Amino acid sequence: MGNADLYVCKKCGYEFYAATGIGMLFPSLCKRTVDEIRAGKYREEWQKLLEEHADVKVNCESDFFVCEECGTPKTDLNLSMYLPVHLKKDIPYAMPADLKNPRKYKLLAEYTHRCDKCNGVCKLVDEQERSTLKCPECTGEMQVDISRLMYWD
Repeated sequence: MGNADLYVCKKCGYEFYAATGIGMLFPSLCKRTVDEIRAGKYREEWQKLLEEHADVKVNCESDFFVCEECGTPKTDLNLSMYLPVHLKKDIPYAMPADLKNPRKYKLLAEYTHRCDKCNGVCKLVDEQERSTLKCPECTGEMQVDISRLMYWD
């Protein structure tokens, strides 16, 4: 299950639509993403990690990121890679909550997201940090328009 929020700047009216989480098509999204990594879409380093670790799992959850340089927000697949703590039968994907459980998986590598506007490094922003989000256009306060909140599946 995911949710979609519309962030609006109270000062200048800038809007940003953020859809995060997972939906019912998550298994097919994971397969497609792994295939894209194998094909080289997500940098050579990610391709090599996937080749070197047959049991690696990719976090295909849609997450919220903000550029550390210009403050531009974006949503994108997380793409961090995890290794299982205990070897078990091969499964094609793992749920994000399982990947974040240190008893089940350990982080192998975090994907570095880049800003579409300035190519700066983007950082993952949790829900608490989103409440203090600043507008990338005027640095005004961003607010969620609750009348346009949506849950998706």
